[in-house]
Formats: sequence, C-alpha cells, structure tokens
Amino acid sequence: MQRLLTVDQAAATRYADLVPGTTAANRQILAIGNSDTYGGAGGTYATASGATRCPR
Repeated sequence: MQRLLTVDQAAATRYADLVPGTTAANRQILAIGNSDTYGGAGGTYATASGATRCPR
C-alpha cells in the first residue's frame, strides 16, 4: 500500500538487542521516518513520520 510506513520487525529487534541492558520486557521500539508522503500504520512496533521541511 502506497503511503504506508512499515518496519522490518526482525531487523528492529536485532538492532535493539545490541543495546546493553535492554530486553524485550524493558524497551519500546519506535521507527521514525522523515517523509511528508509516508505515515505510520501501527502494529507491534510504533511508526511515525514528519514533513521533510518546516512551514514558513
């Protein structure tokens, strides 16, 4: 679906596992994209996006 921002959950988990002291029980994973086209879809991991430029 065009305009849908999704997350590769396996990759996000692998990167999160690299942070010392974190476990699945004590962390939240958030993927942020800088886009005025694509937006978040929800799901296991949170997604968000914002516009690429500031309003004048």
